Amino acid sequence: MLELILEQSGSVRRDEVPSAVEPARIFVNAPVDDAFRMELELASRQRPGSLELGLFQGNQPDGNGYRLVYAPGARPGLSLVRITAAGVEVMARHDARLDLEDGRFHRIVWNRDESGEMQVHVDDQRLLRVQDTALRSRFQGFVLANQGGDYTLGRVRLEER
Repeated sequence: MLELILEQSGSVRRDEVPSAVEPARIFVNAPVDDAFRMELELASRQRPGSLELGLFQGNQPDGNGYRLVYAPGARPGLSLVRITAAGVEVMARHDARLDLEDGRFHRIVWNRDESGEMQVHVDDQRLLRVQDTALRSRFQGFVLANQGGDYTLGRVRLEER
């Protein structure tokens, strides 16, 4: 997924993409309505790699849902993507670099309201805002995939709005 985002932004050409590292993926069933608030604390300790976190529908953690993709040192540094049977679509992206590799915890808040408006704040600064109503059903759970980075989660809180 990160490869697709980097290609769309022009940061990486197809023939320059390094061999893929198999992601370390965890998921938990945590049913939540399509209007939600997710708050987490994240510490990143190295630049290489990427982190995806988000919500999925149904019983497939890598199926339909939304993912927030953090790419340390890259442009875009943060992207919000929608995954459906039709493929992966970048919904919004923070085109500047986002460097969280200072060893401290950073607060990420992701809200989605009843009308499908999503906002993502990092350390109280809004970096992403987009409206999307393509996925209107409840979400079944939370998924996190580490693609070669060194991350620590302080806490994750997911609640309906």
